[in-house]
Amino acid sequence: MKLKIFSDQQYLLKSDAVNLNPMLLPFWSNFSETGDYPWMNRHEGYMEIGHTLFDMVPLEEADFVVMPDDWKTVVGELWYSKVNQQAKELYLQFAKKAEEAEKPLIVFFSCDRSDDKVPDLKNAFIFRHSGYRSQKKPRNFIWPSFCEDFVKHYFANQLPIRQKQEKPIIGFCGLTKKDSWKFKFKRIAYYLYILPHWQYRTKCPPFQGHILRNKVLEKLKSSDLVETNFVAENKMVFLGQTS
Repeated sequence: MKLKIFSDQQYLLKSDAVNLNPMLLPFWSNFSETGDYPWMNRHEGYMEIGHTLFDMVPLEEADFVVMPDDWKTVVGELWYSKVNQQAKELYLQFAKKAEEAEKPLIVFFSCDRSDDKVPDLKNAFIFRHSGYRSQKKPRNFIWPSFCEDFVKHYFANQLPIRQKQEKPIIGFCGLTKKDSWKFKFKRIAYYLYILPHWQYRTKCPPFQGHILRNKVLEKLKSSDLVETNFVAENKMVFLGQTS
């Protein structure tokens, strides 16, 4: 059984900042990414089967109304990004349209700030990349990021099978930061910056997770119980690098 969904491109911000909801890509394929990086093909599998899962229908026939853009277009990706008021007003108008039609609304909120508060939207389901259990609300769900098919792009469609070893190997590649006086000052700056928006913003500085991540990796490296294969980066984006 396919779900009937409705969305409307007229409620997309006319800007390069638009982050089209990937749920809609099978129907609006002109928004799909193209390029040489394998991760740009992360939606290809879903786009092939999307029409078997959903039907795009008029509003009055829909089971769900899907906000066309990601809420991160409103808030930005960085902790010091300012709210895009034009996007916020436009997307709240779309939410109002769903409410007036008495249809449940689906909103996707990706990026590192997806634990921020979203305005109260009537009868809405919010899908986030992250959140805190202590702040979890009904109809809020965590959804994973799409990624390319690793076996297809990196192993020629042949899944390598490793033999079990005496010590497990733990791998990691990503951003880590060591705590320092610099980050103590950044914490103060963060709290001062979000103070006017305290009820909407997460109380934990985003770089706190990078510091905690580094502490965990150091513990694992010092353990005799495991082998480690870590590639620690000092910046968030490291595309095209070889390690």
